[in-house]
Amino acid sequence: RQYVKITSSGTGLTVGKGYIFRSATDYLIKFSGPPNAASSYSTPSIPRNDNAHYYLLGNPYPAVINWDNIDISNNISSTIWYRSCDINGHMVTADTWNSTTQIGTSNNGTQVDGKIPPMQSVWIQCASIGSGSLSIPNTVRSHSWGNANFFKSKAQQDKKDVLRLVLHSSNNRDETIIVQSESAQNTFENWDSRKFFNNDANIAELYTISPEKYSLVIQSVKPITTDSIIRVGIKVGTEGDYRFVADLSQAYNTYNIFLEDKQLQVKQDLFSNPEYTFHSTIVNDTTRFVIHFLPTPSVIANSPEAVCTPSTVDLTSEKITAGSATGLTFTYWTDSKATIPYNSPSNAESGTY
Repeated sequence: RQYVKITSSGTGLTVGKGYIFRSATDYLIKFSGPPNAASSYSTPSIPRNDNAHYYLLGNPYPAVINWDNIDISNNISSTIWYRSCDINGHMVTADTWNSTTQIGTSNNGTQVDGKIPPMQSVWIQCASIGSGSLSIPNTVRSHSWGNANFFKSKAQQDKKDVLRLVLHSSNNRDETIIVQSESAQNTFENWDSRKFFNNDANIAELYTISPEKYSLVIQSVKPITTDSIIRVGIKVGTEGDYRFVADLSQAYNTYNIFLEDKQLQVKQDLFSNPEYTFHSTIVNDTTRFVIHFLPTPSVIANSPEAVCTPSTVDLTSEKITAGSATGLTFTYWTDSKATIPYNSPSNAESGTY
C-alpha cells in the first residue's frame, strides 16, 4: 500500500496507528506531550480489500502489551507480523506470531511470543475481506520484556508436533513452520498465518501452500496418519546458492520426513540429514520443493536361534522380521544411526546389527 510521508514536525500522531521511520544514519527523534494512560484505545475501522492488504497497528502505551490478551473477535486475524532486526542491527524479514497456535518464528534470532514493546508497530489483518476493529485496554499492559530483545518464549499448552524449516541466504534467514495438532483443521483458519512478503532481493523467502493455494508462514494440520505432502514455495531475488535447515527438536519421531527437490530429482531424509544446499535463479516457485510425511512402518526384529562359531546366521530370513508391516525393503547396518552398512547380512557373524 502507498504510505503517506509526514513532512511537518508539527504533525500529530494518531494513537494506536503505526508509523514507519527510516533513516540512513542514526537520528534522534523527540516527542512532546503526556504519555498515553487512558483505560483503552480503539481502532474502529481496519480495512482489508484483498489478501495483500494489512494494517499497521501501533502500541499506544509506554509499556509492553500482550497480543494474546487483546479481543480479536470483530473480524481480526490471530496473527501479527513484526519487522525487526537481529543482534547485529541488521533488518530481517518479518517475524510472525500466531496467538491461536501459540507459535512464532525466530528470524531475528529469538522466537517472538506476541509481546509488543512500546514504540513498536506490528502488521495485522482482518480475518476476511471487509473491515474489522479492535480495542486495546490497559489491562493488556505488561512490564515483562522477556529474555532478549523484548521476546520471551511462552509455555506450550497444547500438544503440538512442530517442524521448522529455515532458508538461509548469506547472513539472512527466513522460516516457515508446519504444525500438527488435534485442535487444527486441514483447511485455512486461525491456526494458520499468511506469509508477509518483504520483496527484498537480498533475502530469499520461504513459505508453504495451503489447500486453498494461500501462501503461509505457519501452516497447521491435524496429526498426519497417512502418506501426505506439503508444497513449499521459495521467492528468490538474487541468483545464488541457498541452504535449507530443518529443526526437528519439537517433531515426534512417529513418521519419516523427506524434502524432495523435484528439479534435481533428489529426496532427502530430514531426520538423517536436516540440511540441504541448492542453487536457484531468480524465481517465485511453488513446484520445485515438496515435504513428504510418511508414517513410520512397524518393524519387528526377532532374535535368531543361537549357533556355534564358525556358523553364521541369515539376517535376511523372513523369520527375523516376522510380524513387520508388509511390502518393506530391509537394509542392514552395524551402528544405531545407520551410517555404516553391513555387507554380508545373509552370513552374519556374532554381533549387534
